[in-house]
Amino acid sequence: RTNLGRAQVLNEVGRHAEALSSCQEILDDPELNAETSSSAVVDLLAAAHQNSGLCLELTGQFELALDHYASAGVGYANIGATRAMAEVAYDRGLVLLALGQHAEALAAFTLAAATFREGGFRALLAMALTNTAEVHLYRGEYQSCLDVLREANEALAGISSPVGDHVRLLTAARAYSALHLWPEAQASFAQALAFLDQRDLAIERARAQWGLGVVLAAIGSH
Repeated sequence: RTNLGRAQVLNEVGRHAEALSSCQEILDDPELNAETSSSAVVDLLAAAHQNSGLCLELTGQFELALDHYASAGVGYANIGATRAMAEVAYDRGLVLLALGQHAEALAAFTLAAATFREGGFRALLAMALTNTAEVHLYRGEYQSCLDVLREANEALAGISSPVGDHVRLLTAARAYSALHLWPEAQASFAQALAFLDQRDLAIERARAQWGLGVVLAAIGSH
């Protein structure tokens, strides 16, 4: 458990190789591997796999990350840890999205969202839906993208969001732009920039400014 906590802290500060080593110590422990009939041990090993997947994902080793997420999913399934299984599905979806495997990413996010919706985990649901919308955007399914974003916003009504409003606004703005709904795109980009102008998020701000510029050029040409 100490190694697992250490790995999480090391990941937070960007020391991913050390975090991975801490997880590997858990996975290589012969006593733990001999006690796989214990739910607590299975949970610990699954968590070590999940954190290993995160380490590998953050260092661009996506295929190895998927292997660890698969092992984590099996472990959580064996002990009936439904929410943890959904969180691993969400993690897998992020990797699959990064790999451009959009159909597989959509399936993973849809599975995660269904569990979060059923369990009433509204913040987690919004995160899964936000990334589902991103997949729809990449696939050119613009109306589906907007519909899912609307559900994400509804899920967050009255609670703080782990994914900033600007993320959903920028995704919506890109969908509106693809549909040539210029006033809606302009409004969404402008709202996102109002947030980003107060934050140290230079890349996101630059993307929003570029998108707004494209929209204003399109409006001016009509």
